[in-house]
Amino acid sequence: MTEPTRTIRRPAGSRSEPSVPRDGVGDTTGPPPRRPPSGRRTRRPWIDGHLALVAILVVAAAIRVGGAWAGSPCVITNEESESRAALADGRCVSFNDSATYVTNVNYNADGRWFQTRGPEGRTVDSALHAPMFATALTPLAWFGIDDYEELRYAVALLGVGGVAMVHLLGVAIAGRRAGLIAAALAAVHPLIWINDVVLMPEGMFAVAVAGVAVVAYRFADERTAVRAAHLGLAIGAASLVRNEALLTLAFIGLPLLSRVWTRSPRDAARCGAALVAGAAVVLAPRVGFNWARFDRPLLTHGVGAGLRASTCDETFYNERLLGLRSIDCLALDREETSEPGNDSEAARSRIYQANALEYYGDNLGRAPTVVLARVARFWGLWRPLETIRLDDVIEQRGAVRAQVGLLVTYPLLPVSVYGGVVLWRRRVPLSPLLGWVGSATVVAAASQPLQRFRIGGDVALVVLAGVGLAAAVNLPLVQRLAGLAGDPAPPPRRAQRPMPSPPSTGSTAPVT
Repeated sequence: MTEPTRTIRRPAGSRSEPSVPRDGVGDTTGPPPRRPPSGRRTRRPWIDGHLALVAILVVAAAIRVGGAWAGSPCVITNEESESRAALADGRCVSFNDSATYVTNVNYNADGRWFQTRGPEGRTVDSALHAPMFATALTPLAWFGIDDYEELRYAVALLGVGGVAMVHLLGVAIAGRRAGLIAAALAAVHPLIWINDVVLMPEGMFAVAVAGVAVVAYRFADERTAVRAAHLGLAIGAASLVRNEALLTLAFIGLPLLSRVWTRSPRDAARCGAALVAGAAVVLAPRVGFNWARFDRPLLTHGVGAGLRASTCDETFYNERLLGLRSIDCLALDREETSEPGNDSEAARSRIYQANALEYYGDNLGRAPTVVLARVARFWGLWRPLETIRLDDVIEQRGAVRAQVGLLVTYPLLPVSVYGGVVLWRRRVPLSPLLGWVGSATVVAAASQPLQRFRIGGDVALVVLAGVGLAAAVNLPLVQRLAGLAGDPAPPPRRAQRPMPSPPSTGSTAPVT
């Protein structure tokens, strides 16, 4: 006899939920899902992400402003009166690119654009550095913020923009979680913020590095001539912050163009032309301006001095300074650069560059050892503490800060490698990130392994590490170890069919 079916009655107005199989056995009807009390709503994930980003940016600003407030043990200036006053107070005096940037900013504010102090106090045209950094700080000088200590705070806050751009890059390639982790690493990593507190352009360059990578990934997603032109424009703009960014036309542009070539050589040629044209549009005014002033097309005069400062017996054969730089190298050309007609910035740059290349030619057998030492020092693989101490004598970034940054870098390396593997498995191009590592390494190998020149590689490192950490969180083993997930649930049971009763083995026959 069949058992009657029982019907569950619900009060009028109640909502019945569809029956959902539970463990594969039967149908069950559960109560409707609970709703939050009236007036309270669950917070959306994107709101949580934005709040987390704001917190990260606040921390980044606090670290950078605090570093600027801590100051430097030495007075950095090229003013003779300030040097004498500092020495009279028992303080050390140093001179580096920071003092040159302050001079450029003040000359720009006075209407003497892209000029500097020459021999005997004369005002001379200058193209020693890329123009964007000093130009961006010039409006501050119009409002009275014109000395080294005051400008440091503005540059420190400028570095926060790099953290925000790193977040945008991480989100673009691996999602919100990777973007937040990468931004957090960029906020606290000393080798990224250490440059922002000593009035150097690397904070602005970090913004450019991440920005170029974002545009490069957009070109990788949509391989058109228009996207290629956008990438060229971005690389050109980055080259106005630091000239070596122009190398990424090869390190980033060519690998991406090779992907287009496999589809259509004609499209690849069109995109390549658009890429170069985009960079040329941005750089043409600067090159034309310098051509009119120096009778030759150029971006910068800094190449000659950079080559010569690390190319002499002191840096080739002195084991202590092997691969580094020395002012004694520049002093070798002092007599030649002091001759009439050779005291201009352009003439000195040509002399430095010619003598450096001549020295390379005379010491080709030693050059590979020196280049290898430069690259190893640059990435902290050989005599890292010695390199930091000697570098700090001029840079004045803080030896302890740089040492802490080095210690932070070592554990990030395997995580960033894992992040690169994750992107490779997802078929995400790596050249927009690794291209900055390659361009920075070329600069170090050719001239001098200054730690601040590796800012492009450090930005790529924290982004890859953010991708790696975000991916590692999703691993089942990591979730179990961190308590983010419970033990794996057993597989659902399948409904069992009723089995027929076995035949009776007794002597009594069944009743029919």
